[in-house]
Amino acid sequence: MDPHIRPLVEQDSKSLQRLLPEIPLWVKNPDYDRVDWLNKFLEHMWPYLVKAIFKTAKNIAKPIIAEQIPKYKIESVEFEALTLGSLPPTFHGMKVYVTDEKELIMEPALKWAGNPNVTVAVKAYGLKATVQVVDLQVFASP
Repeated sequence: MDPHIRPLVEQDSKSLQRLLPEIPLWVKNPDYDRVDWLNKFLEHMWPYLVKAIFKTAKNIAKPIIAEQIPKYKIESVEFEALTLGSLPPTFHGMKVYVTDEKELIMEPALKWAGNPNVTVAVKAYGLKATVQVVDLQVFASP
């Protein structure tokens, strides 16, 4: 039996998404813009952004952790390793529009299959427990 061949233009949107799941959002939806420039920027800046992100995260987390640990009889919580890895997120498109209130709204679609290494050591009752995140995937789209 020969396969039934139909032009893509005859397919409905659900069928196209099933056939081509990884097609960029800007191809499927004309409201979304290509952001190759942003991906190139992230690729070059990623090593520096990682350091800044974790410095900021540590500065935010430390006082919160210090406030919470006495409630749970925890001696200490320390970050042993903090890196987001070498793979930056990839933006697959961005919808940008201005509202009547002159606000700029950006709706990014991104994927990040990072190779982070986040290791947190918790000491309590003379014992030490280590929690590590090594593989992380984030998908965000409006």
